[in-house]
Amino acid sequence: LGEFWLRNEWVNIHFSYEWYEAILKQRKYYQACKSRRKTAFQDLGYVCCSSYGRPRSKNYHYEHFKQLLKELDLPDVRWHDLRGTCATLLLMQGISPKAIAKNLGHLTEIVTVDNYIDKSKLSVIKLDKLDSFIDSVVPKTNCEEEDKDFSKVIIDVSEFL
Repeated sequence: LGEFWLRNEWVNIHFSYEWYEAILKQRKYYQACKSRRKTAFQDLGYVCCSSYGRPRSKNYHYEHFKQLLKELDLPDVRWHDLRGTCATLLLMQGISPKAIAKNLGHLTEIVTVDNYIDKSKLSVIKLDKLDSFIDSVVPKTNCEEEDKDFSKVIIDVSEFL
């Protein structure tokens, strides 16, 4: 468990021993760079930063991320797409949209749901939950119980025209 200052508040974050070791390693690198580049080093308080103390560039992890995708035979996606994947998976697990929005740093859940949630995946999941409702609303016919393919149903609407 570690306590960090994040977006104007102290946040407790649970992480593994491996992460803790990695953070300590980065901190040693940080201190070495700070002592080596006395005047040029910008002490901005970042754990992982460039050798001059500035935040990493937005493309710093790009090469490593793309290599990892290739090694694991995963589809070529953008790093930012993982935010939407994470948000969709959390929502499918029953996490509230408000909690997901806070996790992603959004002020309201509307931004999260409109821009990050993959609605096509959610609609497929919701269809399973609608089966009982459909069974209670759709009139029973002499069709076999197994034949529930409504795409083959043809309704003659000419009598209503």
